[in-house]
Amino acid sequence: MVRPVCSYRGDGELEKSSRELDHHEQVISTAKSKINKLQQLISATDKVLADSNATFRNLQDNQTLRKAVLEIQSFDRQIDELNEEEARQSARKYNEQYHKHRTDQTNLQSEQAKVGGEISMMKADAEQKKVELNDEYNQIEQRYRTELIKVKTAEIANKDLEKYHKALDAYIAPSTSRSQSGRAAC
Repeated sequence: MVRPVCSYRGDGELEKSSRELDHHEQVISTAKSKINKLQQLISATDKVLADSNATFRNLQDNQTLRKAVLEIQSFDRQIDELNEEEARQSARKYNEQYHKHRTDQTNLQSEQAKVGGEISMMKADAEQKKVELNDEYNQIEQRYRTELIKVKTAEIANKDLEKYHKALDAYIAPSTSRSQSGRAAC
């Protein structure tokens, strides 16, 4: 009578543990899903941030350009008031410097875009390499342990065979010498 009650209680505990395990697996699955969604949201947010930074830089460049145009217009008015020759020389010098700085700015922006693209490619390549390494070395410790067990088992088997061989030689050697001495007597 005691055994059925124990097994019944054990079955109940097992069933309860099974339900709890299922519940925890669902919780883990839900958490993983939420993590994936959050990672996607972070990636999307990073992209929006990068786009907004680019737009912000473009707006700053536009404001700088407008200020420069306003300055040029102001200089043009001043040039009209000053000696024409001196004004032309000043304007030419200003335009040269402005165009030089604008060209430098454009070159720096293109270099920045190029480096940004290279960084993105390097990040993607690094992620790919991580995946490849994970695939290649997945469960490496388990595989190493399995191979180590095989090697140790083979070593033990070899030692046992050597012991058997020595014992067999020890047994055969005296009987061989006896049979040879018996033949010599004949």
